[in-house]
Amino acid sequence: MQQYEGPYLILRMPTSVVAEIQQSSQTKPKKVHIDKLKKFEGEEPTIWPAAANTIAAQNNAGRGSTTGSDISPYLENEGSDSDPSFSK
Repeated sequence: MQQYEGPYLILRMPTSVVAEIQQSSQTKPKKVHIDKLKKFEGEEPTIWPAAANTIAAQNNAGRGSTTGSDISPYLENEGSDSDPSFSK
């Protein structure tokens, strides 16, 4: 059994220890603690560069906190608590 699932795209970092991630445009984003994430080792899905640019443009228009180069694919630990209520 695999310990991790993914890859996920990091959409934003609401706090220094919480990441909002999404597996695809068809799935609902979720918030997870960063200790449940592992750097993805593999070929980046082709849709992600376009998604990263869109997210960066939205953030630059709003908060300016994230650039496209800050967004990278990660895997989520399957045993993680993905309940978004723990975020600040």
